[in-house]
Amino acid sequence: MRTSNRRPITEECLNLVGQIYACAAEPEKTPDTLHLFAESVGGTSAQTFSWQRSSGKVVHSQFSETDAVFEEASRHYISYWGARDPRAAVLPSLPPGEVLRCHESFDEKFVADSGFYQDYFVPLGLRWSIAGMFDSGADTSTVIAALRPADMPPFDESAAAAVRQLLPHFQKASLIRARLEQSAPASKSAVEMLKLLPIPCLFTDRAGRCIERNEAFSQLVEQLEVRLVVGRVRFSDPNLQTTWETALSQSHVTALGQTILIPAPNGRHWKVHLVPLHSVVHGGDAFDKKMIMAVFDENAAEVQPTAQSLASGAGLTRAELEVLAGLLQGLPAKTIATSRGASVNTVRSQIMTILDKTGHKSQRELIASFGASSFGSSSFGASSSGASSSFGESAFQPSSFRASSFRHSSFEHSR
Repeated sequence: MRTSNRRPITEECLNLVGQIYACAAEPEKTPDTLHLFAESVGGTSAQTFSWQRSSGKVVHSQFSETDAVFEEASRHYISYWGARDPRAAVLPSLPPGEVLRCHESFDEKFVADSGFYQDYFVPLGLRWSIAGMFDSGADTSTVIAALRPADMPPFDESAAAAVRQLLPHFQKASLIRARLEQSAPASKSAVEMLKLLPIPCLFTDRAGRCIERNEAFSQLVEQLEVRLVVGRVRFSDPNLQTTWETALSQSHVTALGQTILIPAPNGRHWKVHLVPLHSVVHGGDAFDKKMIMAVFDENAAEVQPTAQSLASGAGLTRAELEVLAGLLQGLPAKTIATSRGASVNTVRSQIMTILDKTGHKSQRELIASFGASSFGSSSFGASSSGASSSFGESAFQPSSFRASSFRHSSFEHSR
């Protein structure tokens, strides 16, 4: 008899959780996610199925396997066997979040007399299951189950504990998927527009999960050293990743557009304009505000004033120029103060002075006039001995998109 009861490895669990949420936007990843789920609890297969609580009708079934045998098994489950599944009769009676281990509810005599087991489950090479149920809609319940053949032991308590921990993630992902399906008709035209655009674009949420992307963005991925990791946009530069995530969060909270600057290895810079989807798809609900359109715009090679010329023209001191560099990178006053070894009040005072010297009324207006930072991470937070040379080589990039086009809030953390 094979034995595979073991505690899931933390790294495996984290990867699985990422996959679970990726499935919300990309249902085609469901078989792979079910396979990871089965592996994480020591199973050889997995199944998910759903039914309507009001009618008891089974509306969905899917296995981790994608071959013709299991695809046929899913169809038969929906049309016939789902209504005869003893697990579906027991699970609703369990406390919320609790799991069913079949050997605790169905003894050998029950299995031997059960048509479900003898005519459906066992012929598929399955015997043991561990399952959890959650509400996946107003009138829908969904079950996620890991499965094993007869030559393996029943699932133990460590597997049950792992399933309990994963159930909330499966439920949240299913609710996200339901909302995406509800908004699909409204956003269909926006998705079609996205795919037709010749410039790189993608739809994402506040957490950076890629909902949809066009071919131009797919071609840009390698050039910008960006990857899609379990559906999330990941930059190789940690500072750039932080800026990206902060901008997404700001767009979500304020429902206003943001612009950030991304350097490419070839020395060029790309402006990324973030636009809340609800500003494109009218009549959307609150969920639409979590969908953000990212438009990647390559800056033209223009002759721009250097930082030193700005300092001379506006009368900015080196300290004020360093603070401005931080603002243009999307950093809040507290972070700028920590990096410079100054107090927050000092930095806020310097920000007011910068606004006064440059003739701007707010940080939003100031940053929108320059687009986003071209200083790069190396120029901010440098030592005083190196600051002069790095600032002398920097250039501000005036925005090619007017602030009114995307209703910028542009990281207005403090005044």
